[in-house]
Amino acid sequence: MILQIVRDSLLAIGAIIAVSSLVLSIIEYKRQGSQKRAEHFLGIRNRLKTDPAFQKIVNMLETDAPELAEVPFIEKREFLGALEEVALMMNSGLIRPEVAFYMFGYDSIRCWESVRFWSDVNREALYWALFRRFAERMKELEDAEALDPDKLRF
Repeated sequence: MILQIVRDSLLAIGAIIAVSSLVLSIIEYKRQGSQKRAEHFLGIRNRLKTDPAFQKIVNMLETDAPELAEVPFIEKREFLGALEEVALMMNSGLIRPEVAFYMFGYDSIRCWESVRFWSDVNREALYWALFRRFAERMKELEDAEALDPDKLRF
C-alpha cells in the first residue's frame, strides 16, 4: 500500500516536471522568436535611418523636393525594397500593423504620395503592388487617428 502511494506520487511529480518543462520550453521558444523578429525589424529601421542614400530620399520626401526626380532608380528600388520587407513582416503576422505604422508609416505615405519620387518609376506596375498596399494601409491607420500605444510591441 505505501509502495503504491510512493510510486503514484513519483509518477505525479514526474508528470508535473515534464509538463512544467514543456511549458517553459514553449515560453522560451516564443521569446526567442519575438527577439529575432525585433532584431530583424530594428535592422531594417537602422538601415533606413543610417544609409545616406535612404536619408537623402527621406529628407526630400518631406517636401516632395524636385531633386527626387533625379535620384537614381537603383536607390529608389532599394528604398522601396526595404519598406517592402516591413510590409512582408506585417503581412506574415510577424509585426503588428500599428508597429509598422509607428515606425515606417510616415515615410511610406510620403513616398506613395510623392509625384517626383515616382517620376521614372511606374508605381502602378505589378512589382510595386506590395508597397502600394502597404502605403494604403499606413494611410488608413493615419486617417483613423486611433493608434493604440498598447499595441506597439513585438
